[in-house]
Amino acid sequence: MLLLSCTADGDFYVTGVSLNKTDLTLEAGRKETLVATVEPLYVADKSVTWSSSSNTVATVNNSGEVTAVNDGTAIITVTVATQDGNRSASCHVTVTSPPKAQVRFQKLNASNVTRLRVRRSTDGETLVEHNFGAGNGTSSYYEIPAGQHRPAYYELDANAWKYNTSISTYNFQADSKYTVIYDGSQNTLSVTKDGISYARDDGTAETGWRANSSNTDDFWMGNQFTIDESLILTSIDVYGYYASNNTNSRVYIDIYNSQRTLLGSSASFILPNNSWINVPVNNIPCSGTFYVMVRWPGNSTTHYLGMDTNGPHANYDLAWIRRNTGWILMRENNPDDANARGVFLIRVHANILTK
Repeated sequence: MLLLSCTADGDFYVTGVSLNKTDLTLEAGRKETLVATVEPLYVADKSVTWSSSSNTVATVNNSGEVTAVNDGTAIITVTVATQDGNRSASCHVTVTSPPKAQVRFQKLNASNVTRLRVRRSTDGETLVEHNFGAGNGTSSYYEIPAGQHRPAYYELDANAWKYNTSISTYNFQADSKYTVIYDGSQNTLSVTKDGISYARDDGTAETGWRANSSNTDDFWMGNQFTIDESLILTSIDVYGYYASNNTNSRVYIDIYNSQRTLLGSSASFILPNNSWINVPVNNIPCSGTFYVMVRWPGNSTTHYLGMDTNGPHANYDLAWIRRNTGWILMRENNPDDANARGVFLIRVHANILTK
């Protein structure tokens, strides 16, 4: 038997309320709308009120939209008035920390910029201030607190006597690492996404090449790279193929743009014997086509630079030689040598310039 409550003039009374969920888990910064059903379904007045047991953990608005604020638990309650008192339904909300984005702040070049500040653009709240010391390359690490990086955006300020450079509305995504770089010589601030690498070899060397020790002039060998993104080069991996006599001569890495203008160089290093070496470069910006070339000073004797002759890019004409007289493709310099058709084991590590 179905029993209904109604007024004398035929209007039905509200008897209760229910929710579509009784448990809900959200990451801090996330939102979800709960749906309240007033019973019976055909009553005219479906007015309800919403409340949270802890607004520091989760809030709720008049439409039932729950916003996760900080780690913890809260009870979201919806209440409806009935003829014999209030009726309610509740949802147990658990708020967890979202993955964090790690942000590294770094100053390049000597300048009078002394402070880097990160402010949340939604309300102007300062999230971090870092005071740089004197000198070049001072850096600091900072993890954006849980619940603040989504959906908020950030403004980055470099402040000093006369500088005020900012990147507005930049969104740091979770589970990623970024570098915020202030270049004092250019008065520019940029954001890079860390940890990108590019390889044209298959990881094995079938042969190797080096400069002839009788060369009195500098000599270069290396690879051409063509990349869609704008990059900040951070280091280069180079593979030394095998040993030869008197291998203490030091070599360098030179980076050239598509017009073959020198962009920057590494410190000197010794090519290893049948192993990789990671060579740092000083945050060199590149885009489109660029060349990574190993430079032998005149009269150098070294191990060989490894070459991949059977990998997927071996026939793409990416290996180059440079002398003081000009540039030439490796295969054109040695047209009758099958070992001259390939790519050198040179790999690029970079950050993507995202803003």
